[in-house]
Amino acid sequence: MSERLPVPVTDHAVLRWLERACGVDVEAVREAISGCCDRGVEAEAKIIVVDRVKFIAVDGVIVTTLHRRMRVHPGQKSGSASKGRQRK
Repeated sequence: MSERLPVPVTDHAVLRWLERACGVDVEAVREAISGCCDRGVEAEAKIIVVDRVKFIAVDGVIVTTLHRRMRVHPGQKSGSASKGRQRK
């Protein structure tokens, strides 16, 4: 018997499901992140730390959010990060 692989799900689909099925106010989340990061972006920071979270800014745009222990390595694509271990 062959093993069934999970159906791939895009980030867009997850976002819309959170918004439409779970009632998450995505725009309110976007505004909260923007408010947390505005001074850092104005200061042209690339990494903005708020509480236990790092926000990564590229050209004044927040592109990802990391746990404070995660690292961004030079040469990685925008938004990719590492916890210091390989993903399988």
